Amino acid sequence: MKTILVPTDFSEVANNAALFAFKLAKKSNARVILLHTYNLPFTSGQMMNFDPTVLYENIDLNEFELFKENNQILYKLAEERNIQINEMYHKLVLGELITTIKECIKVDNVDFVVMGTSGGDDWFSKILGTNTDSVITSLQVPTLIIPKDFQDDELETIGFTTRFRDKDKPALIKTIDFAKKLGLSVKGLYSQEEESESETTLIASWKEEFESSNVDFVVTPSNNDVLNAIQFFITHYSIDILVMVSYKRDFFTELFTQRFTQKVSHNIAIPLLVLHE
Repeated sequence: MKTILVPTDFSEVANNAALFAFKLAKKSNARVILLHTYNLPFTSGQMMNFDPTVLYENIDLNEFELFKENNQILYKLAEERNIQINEMYHKLVLGELITTIKECIKVDNVDFVVMGTSGGDDWFSKILGTNTDSVITSLQVPTLIIPKDFQDDELETIGFTTRFRDKDKPALIKTIDFAKKLGLSVKGLYSQEEESESETTLIASWKEEFESSNVDFVVTPSNNDVLNAIQFFITHYSIDILVMVSYKRDFFTELFTQRFTQKVSHNIAIPLLVLHE
């Protein structure tokens, strides 16, 4: 982890995500890039003498001033919480969110993205517009989604969902490395459709392979409902951050609902780290 990108709309939710990114950056000796995108307002074709250059310059200046003001807020919050800012850069870009994020990842060699969410019935769709699920599923770097009011003072356990496929192993290794940076333990979840001898052998081999990394695997019956199995895993095994290897978009759309993403017993949404195959 060398460069962490944090898209921001200057909200409290985005600032909370930035503060978590600063902590990660300090532990990884990485830099943080704060990215804000904006668009020009629609102008009527009837304004024949309208000069778009003047509008662009005024809006760009206003956005820059907002960026400066928010940076002061961030520095103050970091100081209050005793968070050291390792290395921070800023990008203010005119353009569409997803396109700009992808371009920034390419140009600035970003290898990790941290985004905030605002909460609600579909709190993944409200952070930076309704395209958040598109961002998550289309980016090819690890993406950590931080929910509203999330506090990382008492984090203990990262949960990793797996189907015990060989191609899941690199993601699990990344999860173990991420957990070590935060001083957390790792629990793996396998939602089993039906027990068989071959599956029993496979599970045993995974447990043996990752025993030295102190990964504790939990096998639960799916009862044809993977979402409920994962929710049970989060609630009953005190999972603080959930890690998933990227799935099809329709699965993510169902995943981003309040009934799934909240811990039932505490009514608190947990962060989701999305890794890619």
